[in-house]
Amino acid sequence: MKLQDRSRAAMRILSVAIVVAAQTPGLTLGAESPSKPEAVIKGDGGTIRLLVNPSGSQSFPGFVIKRYGLDKKYGFDLQTIPAQTAQSAVVAIQSGGAEIGAWNWPDAVRMRTAGTKVMGIGPVMKWANTVVVPAKSTIQSIPELKAKKVGVIHRTGLDWIVMRAVAQKIYGFNIESELTMQEGAVHLLRGLIEQGQLDATIMYNDFTPGMVASGQYRQLLRIKDLVNQLSIPDAPYIIFATRLDYAATHPMNIKAFLAAYRDAIGIMNSDDAAWVEAAKTLKIVDPDIVGKFRDQTRSLFVPAFSPTAEADIRRTFDVLVGTSGPALFGMSKLPDDFMTLEYQ
Repeated sequence: MKLQDRSRAAMRILSVAIVVAAQTPGLTLGAESPSKPEAVIKGDGGTIRLLVNPSGSQSFPGFVIKRYGLDKKYGFDLQTIPAQTAQSAVVAIQSGGAEIGAWNWPDAVRMRTAGTKVMGIGPVMKWANTVVVPAKSTIQSIPELKAKKVGVIHRTGLDWIVMRAVAQKIYGFNIESELTMQEGAVHLLRGLIEQGQLDATIMYNDFTPGMVASGQYRQLLRIKDLVNQLSIPDAPYIIFATRLDYAATHPMNIKAFLAAYRDAIGIMNSDDAAWVEAAKTLKIVDPDIVGKFRDQTRSLFVPAFSPTAEADIRRTFDVLVGTSGPALFGMSKLPDDFMTLEYQ
């Protein structure tokens, strides 16, 4: 075929392709599949008061949202409100003093079953915390915590419930009846172990690297290790929950907040400098400790609920309530509607 003839043939083929493309909605030449532009997410310009524990790494996304102006980008104003304990955060939500908080999912469910109308709207973190012991301690496993003094941040929190479940299912004993428990805020527990008044304590993941680096403590285990022993799904254990009345009147603000949160996680995954700045809020300034903390924690933040998130949490509940019993949860089954994917 002559060059001129080949050119004419090519032009005829291209013309047919253009006609087909024009008659096929969503089809773009060179595209592997139809696509559509993402909807613009914009809040209503109001203030969202977010409860954060200023001692924990769960406070980092809120810091990054403000530091990088992501609230302004998505059309709302974020105000972070410190809440050192789950109980104080519950009081703040109940009194209308905040719109969104971050809790272990059982705490959010307990609020809902007790009449406080909240709904889980998005994930925060996967299992993060640890158990630490003095460096010279001979304790090597959970059974060796028998007859010891152990610090627990929150007796009805998931970290302790998981420890109880492992002790019962794997080692065959009731850990709570075999040791002396000291329940308290994480700063109190750290002070007590420093004073030699505790043999072991549950510890926030942001405190652990510095304690280990000091040479005075060692990490006995990660809660994640215990979760693996129980074959629990790797689902978020901390979730965002919001007041239902606020979500009903400001649905775009909820969507805008979660969009800003996803952007914050993207920044934390790609920008080491964000961790340096955020760590300063926890008084972590040593570059080596910041780096270790960042590398251990970065992958634990979850940008969005997966399609199986609710099923995974329900499976986790079934395993834990089956080993530890319903008393610590305050319920024998989860309610039908404690979380939603509607806003993400």
